[in-house]
Amino acid sequence: MDLPLKLITSSNGILAKKGAGKTSAAVVLLEEMHQVGVPVIVVDPKGDWVLTATIVTSDAVQTLAGTHDRNPVILPEHIWLHWLDPSLIGDQALVDEAVHAGVAEASGLEFDAVSPFGIRANGPELLEPLPQ
Repeated sequence: MDLPLKLITSSNGILAKKGAGKTSAAVVLLEEMHQVGVPVIVVDPKGDWVLTATIVTSDAVQTLAGTHDRNPVILPEHIWLHWLDPSLIGDQALVDEAVHAGVAEASGLEFDAVSPFGIRANGPELLEPLPQ
């Protein structure tokens, strides 16, 4: 799905009659935005759900460089509680610390090619390796 930059960097709403698919449309849009690292805040006036998400990325480690020029920062377990500590004020130093710790973690990843799949795919076939 290609979304214009203006759409994903502004406040938006989905309005329609009951049962028209507003939630389904929002979920698809959010999944697509999440996959490319766009920070998202969702407020449902009915109070059904509230979501805030972002992906911190770094330059791709060598293992993943052929796939994409960026990779998500993968926090090692020993930094989880520190990163999630609500008493800490998030600043560039905290992000830099996470990126530094995450590069070592990402360097240990292995790339396994799998079959292409759609956004709604959900089954064990997603983990089957491609035939060599």
